[in-house]
Amino acid sequence: MIRIIKSHNRLNGIKFATIEFALIALIVAPFAGYYCLHQRFVLAFISGGIMLNCLPVVYYGIEALHKGQDDSLTIWNRQARDKLNLENPHLLRDTLVLAGLTLLPLVVLVLVLMEATQSRKT
Repeated sequence: MIRIIKSHNRLNGIKFATIEFALIALIVAPFAGYYCLHQRFVLAFISGGIMLNCLPVVYYGIEALHKGQDDSLTIWNRQARDKLNLENPHLLRDTLVLAGLTLLPLVVLVLVLMEATQSRKT
């Protein structure tokens, strides 16, 4: 999951992806609060889960920016995109996995935390 997130951020532009997922989290957060206040806990859980799933993408984007990683939007350049597709045959699948899992409450966050914890133990 971490590899998919980092690859997604790099290929779509780190700033773009970070801002995109931060905005999703900021837009969905008030809904989670609203649903909690009105005791609609299933909808609050779903909204909160979507918000929390966006946070790993934002975290790894900020981390990459602090490390000074290249932030070019290669996906928008046709020649670069063709090369990118050859070098990354699973790009579309990974993007769909990330987008799909972002909508499932807490799945991305749990997978990232599990993977990060396992990599620290080894």
